[in-house]
Order: sequence, then structure tokens, then C-alpha cells
Amino acid sequence: MARRPSSYSTLSLAQKNLLCTKAAAEPSWTLAQLMDWGSQRFQVPVKRSTPQGILKRKRDYNNFPEPHSTRKRHCAPPQRALDDKLLHKIDEYKAWHVTLRFPAL
Repeated sequence: MARRPSSYSTLSLAQKNLLCTKAAAEPSWTLAQLMDWGSQRFQVPVKRSTPQGILKRKRDYNNFPEPHSTRKRHCAPPQRALDDKLLHKIDEYKAWHVTLRFPAL
């Protein structure tokens, strides 16, 4: 039986990183306390197993590019490279468009 989409929520990479940071800052906290803190902080229901799974993979949430912080999951390296190229092209277009509309006097 498949889960209903409304029965669970997924934290973003930035939220997972923040949860790992909080767990490191408060080593005496239990998973239940982390669960309560995460639910209050992120305004989404966080189940008891969520902090446990995140803390098992905490090294995955330490280093990710800023544009990817709102994503829910890591993407494959080829996808990340393609995203970086696309963002670079968008930045080039924006710079070209600004100079076209407002030429230097």
C-alpha cells in the first residue's frame, strides 16, 4: 500500500543541515526533543525517525551549493553540473540584457 502524499513531509537540504547543527550544539538532546524542535522551527510535522535518518547521513548535508538549499534531495553530479551551467548562462543573459537596456553613457 502506498503512502498518501499528505501523510509525510520532506525537509529541504538547508533544514536538514540546520537540524544537524542543532544536534551538534545540543548533544544531550534525545531524538524526541530534536523532533519537537524541528516541528516548531520548520512549521511542518517531523516524525521521530526523521532526525535519526538525517543524523545518520549528516555528512551529506554539510556541503551543498547555495542555489540547491531549497531542494529536498541531492541531485546527481551530472545534474548539478548542468544546473551550474544553466545558472551561469542565465547570469550572462541578465548582464547582457541590462547593458542592452541601459547602455553606458
